[in-house]
Amino acid sequence: MVQFVLANRIKWLEKGVGYDRMLRWHKFNGKLALVTVLVHPGLVFFGPLFQAGVSPSEFLEYFTFGYWYGEVAFLLMIVIVGTTLYAHKIKLDYERWRWVHRLVYVIIVLGFMHSFAIGSDVNLQYEGQLFWYWATLAAISLYAIFYRYIWRPLQFRKSRYVVDKIIQETKNVRSFYLKPKSGKRLDYAPGQFAFTKIYSDNLSNEEHHFTLSSSTNWDNSSFSIKESGDYTSELGKVKEGDEFHIEGPYGVCSNVGMRGPFVMIAGGIGITPIMSMLRSADRTFAGKVPKTLLVYANKTQADVAFKDELEQMAQDADWLDIAYVYSDDEVEGTHHGYVTKEVLEEEIKNSDFDISASSFFLVGPPPMMNAVEKALLSLGARKGHIFTERFALR
Repeated sequence: MVQFVLANRIKWLEKGVGYDRMLRWHKFNGKLALVTVLVHPGLVFFGPLFQAGVSPSEFLEYFTFGYWYGEVAFLLMIVIVGTTLYAHKIKLDYERWRWVHRLVYVIIVLGFMHSFAIGSDVNLQYEGQLFWYWATLAAISLYAIFYRYIWRPLQFRKSRYVVDKIIQETKNVRSFYLKPKSGKRLDYAPGQFAFTKIYSDNLSNEEHHFTLSSSTNWDNSSFSIKESGDYTSELGKVKEGDEFHIEGPYGVCSNVGMRGPFVMIAGGIGITPIMSMLRSADRTFAGKVPKTLLVYANKTQADVAFKDELEQMAQDADWLDIAYVYSDDEVEGTHHGYVTKEVLEEEIKNSDFDISASSFFLVGPPPMMNAVEKALLSLGARKGHIFTERFALR
């Protein structure tokens, strides 16, 4: 039941928590559920039979249909958790993994059938407290399914956008600028993301999540997407006039309502939510934008998305400083290597920031975020002032 609630994008629950955090809880809870199910038969079935002197060869005599419901649910749970943990090793693509994951609906049904068929504490004849607890769980599960398959589709049925223009930012990053078909633009906070389906003759309409890179001031919305997998590598086939279906926004990685100063650290395509914050700054802070330092890490200069726009922004805005870090290029006036403690200390000092009073936004590859967060804490940053978005759908 908890898995349903965590995974079904219930907006009132996600608000203030963040969907990425909910999915991490979802993954942990799935493992925990499997452990409890592994322990359960030993406690309530095999253990008592052993104590009663029943031999293993006689166990099947005690298996009624009610027990088999539980056994099948147990085996399906192993399949779901196993394919989630080892999806990359068995080369199971995201869409096929999603179909396997839907077996959880069968598990829930079998689990309730199993409980009501043989559970003396929960069956209809007893009608005790545990029965009503179980009935409440069933009701919550039904609510989550209703929200996922009826309410959410109704909410976003008209959320269609036309591709107005496409800009090649780098050799493997494209920005798609979208015009709403209904005339009403998506209402979002800078830094948020949305789930999209692209309707094109040249592309399958799989659902994927991308971060908005546009300003909240603009009439159009934009997604800036890097080619990093089978699906995103095909986005060069999208043409102007094709349509996006957008569901969102989601996420809480935003500087709206904060004071600053801000240190924003981006690795590669992690620049997209930060770009939205920078582009929206005048509107977000009513023209009085807090001092901001952007530390932007890439392999080479050619990999820097929005470089011309960032340079112009830094030139025009006295509130923005930019420091580039290149792992492969050595360029005068930039840092060579990675975003280290020394790089951060130097740039924060150059911008004359009080590190303990600053807010940090950190978006990039997980190893980079882990190393940078550790470095920031060692420099005196407050843990509650470091904001990250760690996203994995499986």
